[in-house]
Amino acid sequence: MRDCTFEGNRGWGGGAVHNTGSPVISGCTFVGNEGVFGILYNGGTVRLENCTFAVNSSDFGVMYNEGGATVVNCTFFDNITMLNGGIHNAEEGRNSRRERLSASSLPVPIPMMNTLMR
Repeated sequence: MRDCTFEGNRGWGGGAVHNTGSPVISGCTFVGNEGVFGILYNGGTVRLENCTFAVNSSDFGVMYNEGGATVVNCTFFDNITMLNGGIHNAEEGRNSRRERLSASSLPVPIPMMNTLMR
């Protein structure tokens, strides 16, 4: 997916995207979406490049990850989550044990390059 805008979507397992494959999502904007298990649910292997996640709300992180993920040059800001901040790494995920990413805590398990979370 390239240069897409996901706006105003709602969903249970991914408010905007439910992935079980291996896409590259590049240059996309996720704004004003609502989800329970993330705005982006990942059960496959996803690579996010140059994406923006803003003003979304989710119970378990903006991205709920049960697979493999790489995040490069992305920005997460003004999102609201009940638990686990920007990215929730589920226990089943291939990146780590149960971990979470937030502006103040960026553990190593998900490769993140030049990414801003606040």
